[in-house]
Amino acid sequence: MTGEPGTAALPASGTAQAEPGVHGTEVTLRTAGVGRWFAVGFLAIWLAGWAAGEVFALAFLGLLGGARFNLHGKVSLPTGALALGMAAFLLVWLGLWTLGGVAAFMSLLRTGWGVDRFTLASDGWTVWQGVGRWGRRRRVDLSQVRHVALQRSNGALVADINGQMVTLTPFGTEADRRWLRDRLQAAAGISAQSPHGAAVPSGGFLPSGYRSDPLPDGGTRVRATLGRRMIGAGCLLLVALFWNGIVGVFVLAGLNLIRVKIEDGGIPPGTGGYWLVLTPFILVGLALVGAMLWASLVTEEWRLLPDRLEIRRAFPGRIRVWRYRAATLALNVKLDSDGDESWTLDLQAEGKPRRLDSGDPAKLRALGLFLASRTGWPLREPPDR
Repeated sequence: MTGEPGTAALPASGTAQAEPGVHGTEVTLRTAGVGRWFAVGFLAIWLAGWAAGEVFALAFLGLLGGARFNLHGKVSLPTGALALGMAAFLLVWLGLWTLGGVAAFMSLLRTGWGVDRFTLASDGWTVWQGVGRWGRRRRVDLSQVRHVALQRSNGALVADINGQMVTLTPFGTEADRRWLRDRLQAAAGISAQSPHGAAVPSGGFLPSGYRSDPLPDGGTRVRATLGRRMIGAGCLLLVALFWNGIVGVFVLAGLNLIRVKIEDGGIPPGTGGYWLVLTPFILVGLALVGAMLWASLVTEEWRLLPDRLEIRRAFPGRIRVWRYRAATLALNVKLDSDGDESWTLDLQAEGKPRRLDSGDPAKLRALGLFLASRTGWPLREPPDR
C-alpha cells in the first residue's frame, strides 16, 4: 500500500465516500448520527445566553463611559479610578467571552454540518476540515507520522505527527474511522502490530521540554529544560499565592490583626473552633508552597547507556541515585469515570513500576522511543481500540 486506499472496500456499515481525485484518492467523512442534534440544540441555547451576556456587558461598558461625561442624568454609576478598573476588567472579559462564543458557534456548525476530506497520495496526505465551502487544509508528511489510532474516550481518529497528537476527524461511523485508520497506517508504513510488541527502535528525538547532552563515557544525559521547570513552578506559585492570599485574611482575622464582621451564628475569630476549621486550609496552603519549592529547587536527570538507565535527583546539598537494568518501557493509558484518557510513560523493572512522565501520548511516545533507542529496551504500547 502506498497511500492509495481506493483498492480496499469501504465498510458496509459506514457512510464514508472514496473516489479517485486529481492528486490521489479522496475520502470524505461527514458528521453522522441523530445524537449530534442534541449537541447542536445545547450549543444553540448556550449561544443565546452568550449573546445576552455580550449585550449586557457592552451596555454596562457604555453606561460607564457615559457616566464619565454625565450623559445619564440621575443614574448613579462609579467614576474615576474605580470606573476605569471596572472598564478594564469588562474589556478583558469581553475579549475572552467573544472568543468563547465564536468557538462555540464554529463547534455548532461543525457538529451539525461538518465535513472532513482526506486526499491520500504516495508521498503523504492532505486533510481538509470545514463546513460548506469554508475550512482549513493541512498537509501531512508521511515521514513524520509515528502512529494512527482511535481515541478510547470518543473514538476520534488521531495521529502522532512528529511528537504531537493531532485529531484528524471525529466524523463518520466508527467503522469508517477504523477503515481509514488502517489505510493511513498502511500509507505511512506503520505495522498494525508493531506498536504493541517489543520492538527496539533506532534513532528517535526528544519532545519539547527536554534536552540531551553527550557524556564522556559515551552515554546520554536527559534533563528537563529550564523553561519547562519554570512553567511548572510558576503555575504552582500562582495557585499558592491565590490560595494563601485568601486563607491569609482569615489567619490575620484570627490573630486580631484585622477586623472582620461575623454574622449571627458564625464562629468568632481566634477561638479554638475557628482555628480547627481553618487548619486544613492552612495545611493545603503549606503543601502548595512546598510543591512550588520542590519544583523550583529539585532537579532530575537521566543517564542512558546500553541496558542501563540511571536516575539522579538532586536536592539542595544532596543527590539520590536509582539504577535500572534489563527493564521495559511502557506507554500506559487509564480512563477515569468521565471517560477521559490519562497517559503515562512507565519504567517496568523488578519491583514497582516507576513513572517517568505523564501527559500528551504523542510526546510520551517520542520520549519513550528516544529512551528505548539509547538503552536497547523494548517500548510497549497498549493495543489500539
